[in-house]
Amino acid sequence: MPKDFVSRSADHATADASKSTASGRVSYWLTNLVLVATLIAAGGTVVRALRSSVPDTTPLKSERVADWMAVRDSGHFIGDPRSAVVITEFTDYECPSCAQYSSVLSNLVARHPGRVALSVRHFPLTTIHHRAMAAAVASECAAATGRFEAFHETAFIRQAELINEPWASFAAEAGITDMKAFSNCLSSPAARERVSRDMRVGRRLGIRGTPALMVNGELFSLGIAPDQLIEHVERLLSTGPVL
Repeated sequence: MPKDFVSRSADHATADASKSTASGRVSYWLTNLVLVATLIAAGGTVVRALRSSVPDTTPLKSERVADWMAVRDSGHFIGDPRSAVVITEFTDYECPSCAQYSSVLSNLVARHPGRVALSVRHFPLTTIHHRAMAAAVASECAAATGRFEAFHETAFIRQAELINEPWASFAAEAGITDMKAFSNCLSSPAARERVSRDMRVGRRLGIRGTPALMVNGELFSLGIAPDQLIEHVERLLSTGPVL
C-alpha cells in the first residue's frame, strides 16, 4: 500500500476523531446547560411555591386617628354603618391597586353582613391619574341619586374605559334613571367640593397613595396586603373591636 495513502487515511482518522471529540464536548456542554436551566427553573418554581404557601408575618404598622369616627362617618357607606368593624377607604378610581382591592373589600362586607361595612372617601391622585377627579365627581353625582354603590362597583369593573369619560354609560349601568339631573351634577361645584374635602382630610392624615385603609381608627399608612387585611378584620370580629 502506498505510503501517501496510509498517511492520508491516518489524517482522516485523526480529523474524524477530533470532530467526534469536539462534537461530544458540545453535546456534553449543551446537555449540562439544559440541565442547569431546568434546575434553575424548577428551583424558581419551588421558591415561588414556598413563598406563596408561607403567610406574610410582617408586623402591621398603623397609626391611631383621633377623630376617626368623624372621618368614617363622612364617607359613603357600603353595608350597615352600625357594623362592629368599618373599613374606611381613601380611593382613586383610576388606581389599578384600588380596582384589585375593590373585590376584596366587597367580599368582606358580603361575607359579614351587619358586622363589616365599608366607608368610601375620595383621594384621586390627580398628578398621575388624569381622569380620577372626574370619576370621583361622577360618583358623587351618582350618590345624589342614591346609586353610589352601584356606580362605585361599575367604575372599577370598567376601569379601562375611564380614558373616554363614559359617565353616562356608567350611570345607566348603575341604574340611574334621571340622567338629566346626573348630567347637570357633573359640572356642579358642590360635587367637586365634596371630593376636594375628602382630599384635604386625606392629606391631613398623611396619606400619599391609594388605596389607603383605616380599620376602626387604625390607619395603615404604609399599606396592608389583602390577606393581612382579611386576617386583621377576622381577628377584630372574633375578639371584639377596640373603639
